[in-house]
Amino acid sequence: MLKILQNIDFSTLIKKKYIGIAFIILFCLNMIEQKYLFSQQPETQNHFAKSNQKLNLKIQLPEKLSLELVQTLPHYADSYCQGLYYEFDQKLQRPVFYESSGRYGKSKLKKIDIQNGQTLQEIDLPERFFGEGLAVVDNLIYLLTWQERTCLVLDKETFKQIDDFRYPNEGWGLTFDGKNLVMSDGTSQIRFVNPKTFKIEKKLDVFYYNTEGKKRSIDNINELEFIEGEIWANIFQTPYIIRINPQTGQVIEVLNFKVIIPKGYENHSDFVLNGIAYNQSNNHIFLTGKCWPILYELKITNFTTSTQ
Repeated sequence: MLKILQNIDFSTLIKKKYIGIAFIILFCLNMIEQKYLFSQQPETQNHFAKSNQKLNLKIQLPEKLSLELVQTLPHYADSYCQGLYYEFDQKLQRPVFYESSGRYGKSKLKKIDIQNGQTLQEIDLPERFFGEGLAVVDNLIYLLTWQERTCLVLDKETFKQIDDFRYPNEGWGLTFDGKNLVMSDGTSQIRFVNPKTFKIEKKLDVFYYNTEGKKRSIDNINELEFIEGEIWANIFQTPYIIRINPQTGQVIEVLNFKVIIPKGYENHSDFVLNGIAYNQSNNHIFLTGKCWPILYELKITNFTTSTQ
């Protein structure tokens, strides 16, 4: 049925003034697509201790983490997730996510009730912007844009823009280390930016040593999260998250989250893992992907940081 609808020549219908029919068919296509996306429920595992596998880089690293599934949570399947931030809202007395999503004409910033997945607050970004990663600093939200190379600074309560700043490369992932914003641009480099002056304080190349002892860079650094003194980074279009020493840029460990990819998304080049948030109070991380209908809450056990 879907293939039949997709093969209809809408331009012909419009030329023949069958605009009403064309509109109804387009509406049906949208409803079918949404129903399909929300129906794709992944197979879950109760224990992720074996998810820590080596990225195909001939890299030798000790296994340090075990991850256990706490629960699965709903996620909007039309949300092209680019940034995710966890916070316990003191006014609401419940946990919320701040989520930024991408694509031109569809980019949004949302505040979401974690338990039921309902949107509490949202704004559309201007159509010229492709939303990317976000970070929260005090009462401000910093939201990157892709090729527009502009970071929007918004009030966390009202979502009103109060400032912006420009940067030299593309905008991909963003987090906050307690002092500086930490940015990625899809290369092997991450930058540390002063959130008040927007000055670049430091640049860091992400690297590893292969089994032959040779230093190698890792490109496609994407979504970022600062977790217990480390930078966690997703490698774009892969199920891998790497733990990075923020002082040296060296990879501490590689985590493979292939097991959580929803059914039907395994070979998708666009709807990939992209969304990392952290609850410091209980050592839980949250993971989702672009247009995934589900979000995972995982508990970290036997955690040894790079600074310990």
